[in-house]
Amino acid sequence: GSVDIAVTGAITAGANGIEVDNNGTGQTTVNVNAITTTGGRGLSVENGANTTGLTINATGTIAATGSTDSGIEARHFGTGNVTINATSVTSTGDDGIYAYSEVNSGDVSITSTGLVQGADEGIDVNHFVTGAVTVMAAETIGDTSHAVDIFAYNAPTIDVTLSGNATGNRDGVRVYQGGTGQVSLTLQENVAVTGTTQEG
Repeated sequence: GSVDIAVTGAITAGANGIEVDNNGTGQTTVNVNAITTTGGRGLSVENGANTTGLTINATGTIAATGSTDSGIEARHFGTGNVTINATSVTSTGDDGIYAYSEVNSGDVSITSTGLVQGADEGIDVNHFVTGAVTVMAAETIGDTSHAVDIFAYNAPTIDVTLSGNATGNRDGVRVYQGGTGQVSLTLQENVAVTGTTQEG
Protein backbone atom coordinates (compact mmCIF):
# COMPACT_ATOMS: atom_id res chain seq x y z
CA GLY A 1 0.00 0.00 0.00
CA SER A 2 0.92 3.64 0.31
CA VAL A 3 3.77 4.97 2.43
CA ASP A 4 3.07 8.14 4.42
CA ILE A 5 5.69 9.78 6.63
CA ALA A 6 5.08 12.98 8.60
CA VAL A 7 7.66 14.58 10.91
CA THR A 8 6.98 17.94 12.54
CA GLY A 9 10.16 18.31 14.58
CA ALA A 10 13.72 18.98 13.45
CA ILE A 11 15.99 16.05 12.56
CA THR A 12 19.76 15.95 13.04
CA ALA A 13 21.68 12.92 11.79
CA GLY A 14 25.21 11.73 11.15
CA ALA A 15 24.06 9.72 8.10
CA ASN A 16 20.86 10.15 6.05
CA GLY A 17 18.21 12.23 7.76
CA ILE A 18 15.31 10.24 6.28
CA GLU A 19 15.69 7.38 3.80
CA VAL A 20 12.66 5.75 2.19
CA ASP A 21 12.75 2.77 -0.20
CA ASN A 22 9.26 1.82 -1.36
CA ASN A 23 9.31 -1.43 -3.31
CA GLY A 24 5.63 -2.06 -2.74
CA THR A 25 2.60 -0.43 -4.33
CA GLY A 26 0.86 2.89 -3.91
CA GLN A 27 1.92 6.48 -3.38
CA THR A 28 4.86 7.65 -1.28
CA THR A 29 4.31 10.91 0.61
CA VAL A 30 6.87 12.52 2.94
CA ASN A 31 6.11 15.67 4.97
CA VAL A 32 9.03 17.03 6.97
CA ASN A 33 10.27 20.12 8.74
CA ALA A 34 14.01 20.85 9.09
CA ILE A 35 16.74 18.23 8.53
CA THR A 36 20.49 18.64 9.08
CA THR A 37 22.94 15.84 8.27
CA THR A 38 26.70 15.65 8.64
CA GLY A 39 27.34 12.48 6.65
CA GLY A 40 24.52 11.67 4.24
CA ARG A 41 21.50 12.90 2.30
CA GLY A 42 19.04 15.15 4.01
CA LEU A 43 16.04 13.30 2.54
CA SER A 44 16.21 10.34 0.17
CA VAL A 45 13.20 8.62 -1.45
CA GLU A 46 13.30 5.80 -4.02
CA ASN A 47 10.11 4.38 -5.49
CA GLY A 48 10.02 0.99 -7.20
CA ALA A 49 8.26 -0.05 -10.40
CA ASN A 50 4.86 -0.74 -8.79
CA THR A 51 4.47 2.59 -6.98
CA THR A 52 2.02 5.25 -8.13
CA GLY A 53 3.60 8.62 -7.27
CA LEU A 54 6.10 10.45 -5.09
CA THR A 55 5.45 13.63 -3.12
CA ILE A 56 7.85 15.50 -0.82
CA ASN A 57 6.85 18.55 1.22
CA ALA A 58 9.67 20.16 3.22
CA THR A 59 8.64 23.23 5.22
CA GLY A 60 11.98 23.78 6.99
CA THR A 61 15.60 23.99 5.90
CA ILE A 62 17.18 20.82 4.54
CA ALA A 63 20.99 20.92 4.89
CA ALA A 64 23.34 18.09 3.93
CA THR A 65 26.80 18.98 5.21
CA GLY A 66 30.07 17.09 5.34
CA SER A 67 29.10 14.46 2.76
CA THR A 68 28.99 13.82 -0.99
CA ASP A 69 25.20 13.53 -1.05
CA SER A 70 22.26 15.70 -2.09
CA GLY A 71 19.99 17.68 0.19
CA ILE A 72 16.86 16.10 -1.32
CA GLU A 73 17.11 13.11 -3.64
CA ALA A 74 14.04 11.56 -5.28
CA ARG A 75 14.13 8.57 -7.65
CA HIS A 76 10.89 7.30 -9.16
CA PHE A 77 10.49 4.17 -11.30
CA GLY A 78 6.73 3.75 -11.00
CA THR A 79 3.68 5.47 -12.48
CA GLY A 80 2.26 8.81 -11.39
CA ASN A 81 3.89 12.15 -10.78
CA VAL A 82 6.91 13.37 -8.83
CA THR A 83 6.21 16.50 -6.77
CA ILE A 84 8.75 18.27 -4.58
CA ASN A 85 7.82 21.37 -2.56
CA ALA A 86 10.65 22.85 -0.53
CA THR A 87 11.81 26.01 1.15
CA SER A 88 15.61 26.11 1.57
CA VAL A 89 17.78 23.14 0.55
CA THR A 90 21.59 23.06 0.60
CA SER A 91 24.29 20.47 0.08
CA THR A 92 28.03 20.88 0.54
CA GLY A 93 28.79 17.68 -1.39
CA ASP A 94 26.35 17.24 -4.31
CA ASP A 95 23.07 18.70 -5.66
CA GLY A 96 20.67 20.74 -3.60
CA ILE A 97 17.63 18.95 -5.11
CA TYR A 98 18.00 15.92 -7.38
CA ALA A 99 15.04 14.27 -9.15
CA TYR A 100 15.25 11.20 -11.40
CA SER A 101 12.33 9.50 -13.15
CA GLU A 102 11.97 6.90 -15.87
CA VAL A 103 9.97 3.94 -17.22
CA ASN A 104 6.26 4.85 -16.70
CA SER A 105 6.55 8.02 -14.60
CA GLY A 106 4.32 11.02 -15.18
CA ASP A 107 5.12 14.70 -14.65
CA VAL A 108 7.89 16.17 -12.50
CA SER A 109 7.19 19.36 -10.55
CA ILE A 110 9.69 21.13 -8.27
CA THR A 111 8.85 24.28 -6.33
CA SER A 112 11.27 26.04 -3.98
CA THR A 113 10.65 29.29 -2.12
CA GLY A 114 14.08 29.82 -0.53
CA LEU A 115 17.71 29.26 -1.41
CA VAL A 116 18.58 25.98 -3.14
CA GLN A 117 22.35 25.53 -3.33
CA GLY A 118 24.45 22.54 -4.24
CA ALA A 119 28.17 21.90 -4.35
CA ASP A 120 27.46 20.53 -7.83
CA GLU A 121 24.06 21.77 -9.06
CA GLY A 122 21.30 23.65 -7.30
CA ILE A 123 18.38 21.82 -8.94
CA ASP A 124 19.08 18.77 -11.11
CA VAL A 125 16.29 16.95 -13.01
CA ASN A 126 16.82 13.80 -15.09
CA HIS A 127 13.52 12.80 -16.73
CA PHE A 128 13.52 9.91 -19.20
CA VAL A 129 9.80 9.66 -19.93
CA THR A 130 7.18 11.77 -21.71
CA GLY A 131 5.71 13.66 -18.74
CA ALA A 132 6.00 17.43 -18.37
CA VAL A 133 8.72 19.09 -16.29
CA THR A 134 7.97 22.20 -14.23
CA VAL A 135 10.46 24.05 -12.04
CA MET A 136 9.49 27.15 -10.03
CA ALA A 137 12.42 28.38 -7.98
CA ALA A 138 13.64 31.31 -5.95
CA GLU A 139 17.42 31.74 -5.61
CA THR A 140 19.49 28.83 -6.96
CA ILE A 141 23.26 28.31 -6.88
CA GLY A 142 25.43 25.60 -8.40
CA ASP A 143 28.87 25.93 -6.84
CA THR A 144 30.78 23.90 -9.44
CA SER A 145 28.21 23.28 -12.18
CA HIS A 146 24.72 24.62 -13.10
CA ALA A 147 22.22 26.44 -10.90
CA VAL A 148 19.33 24.68 -12.67
CA ASP A 149 19.99 21.67 -14.91
CA ILE A 150 17.19 19.78 -16.70
CA PHE A 151 17.69 16.79 -18.97
CA ALA A 152 14.38 15.57 -20.38
CA TYR A 153 13.68 12.97 -23.02
CA ASN A 154 10.66 13.94 -25.10
CA ALA A 155 8.82 15.92 -22.42
CA PRO A 156 5.74 17.64 -23.92
CA THR A 157 6.65 20.82 -22.03
CA ILE A 158 9.53 22.07 -19.92
CA ASP A 159 8.66 25.18 -17.93
CA VAL A 160 11.17 27.01 -15.72
CA THR A 161 10.08 30.06 -13.72
CA LEU A 162 12.63 31.91 -11.58
CA SER A 163 11.73 34.47 -8.91
CA GLY A 164 15.33 34.73 -7.67
CA ASN A 165 18.80 34.78 -9.17
CA ALA A 166 20.31 31.64 -10.71
CA THR A 167 24.10 31.50 -10.44
CA GLY A 168 26.16 28.60 -11.72
CA ASN A 169 29.89 28.11 -12.00
CA ARG A 170 29.18 26.74 -15.49
CA ASP A 171 25.69 27.66 -16.80
CA GLY A 172 23.07 29.55 -14.84
CA VAL A 173 20.26 27.50 -16.42
CA ARG A 174 20.83 24.54 -18.74
CA VAL A 175 17.94 22.68 -20.39
CA TYR A 176 18.18 19.72 -22.75
CA GLN A 177 14.99 18.72 -24.56
CA GLY A 178 15.37 15.39 -26.31
CA GLY A 179 12.11 15.70 -28.21
CA THR A 180 10.03 18.37 -29.93
CA GLY A 181 8.15 19.72 -26.91
CA GLN A 182 8.04 23.37 -25.89
CA VAL A 183 10.68 24.85 -23.58
CA SER A 184 9.77 27.99 -21.62
CA LEU A 185 11.97 30.12 -19.33
CA THR A 186 10.28 32.91 -17.36
CA LEU A 187 12.25 35.39 -15.26
CA GLN A 188 10.50 37.68 -12.84
CA GLU A 189 11.56 41.32 -12.68
CA ASN A 190 15.21 41.98 -11.71
CA VAL A 191 16.16 38.29 -11.77
CA ALA A 192 19.68 37.60 -13.04
CA VAL A 193 20.86 34.33 -14.59
CA THR A 194 24.65 34.02 -14.48
CA GLY A 195 27.07 31.38 -15.73
CA THR A 196 30.57 32.10 -14.48
CA THR A 197 32.52 30.06 -17.05
CA GLN A 198 29.86 29.29 -19.69
CA GLU A 199 26.37 30.65 -20.46
CA GLY A 200 23.78 32.46 -18.41
